[in-house]
Order: sequence, then C-alpha cells, then structure tokens
Amino acid sequence: MQRSRVKTALHFAQQPEAWVKKHFSKPFYQIWQELHGAYIFELVTGEHATYHTIQKVKTFTPPSSSRVVLPINPPAVTHKVATTQPGKVHNSI
Repeated sequence: MQRSRVKTALHFAQQPEAWVKKHFSKPFYQIWQELHGAYIFELVTGEHATYHTIQKVKTFTPPSSSRVVLPINPPAVTHKVATTQPGKVHNSI
C-alpha cells in the first residue's frame, strides 16, 4: 500500500474501484468493498465447535513455568538447533 501512496483506510476507501482492482489483489479489493459497506466477510460471534490450525508446536524440554529454568534453556536449544546439520534431527537436548 505504501508503494501506491495509500496511508490510511479512509484514503484507500476514497480510491476509485477500477484503480483498486488494477493495483491490488483480491483480498485488498474485498477490504475496499467492506469499507464501502458491502457484506463480504462473514462475522462469526459464537464459539467454534472445532478448531483447526496449521501450526504444530513441540517443546524441546519438559514444559516448565519456573522463571529460573526458562531463561537458561533457550540459548542452549538455539545453539543445538543452529549447529545441527540440515535434514538431521538432534535428540540429545
């Protein structure tokens, strides 16, 4: 948006539709439509029955809430991960 010199949502909303379509991708055009009052995105206010994520998180050491353990372990883990060769798993953390 900065390349197009658009600095605020108001400035973006004031641009002609043809200009927005020419200079921006579909998600930006949909936002422009929303700014003009069109109903594009469904608003879900209730709880979800299931949650999906593309993120998978694993811990390297047993979980801890100790303030003594947490600041000490990350540098060791970072060093071990940084020195592991690509494609190899380092299990001795």
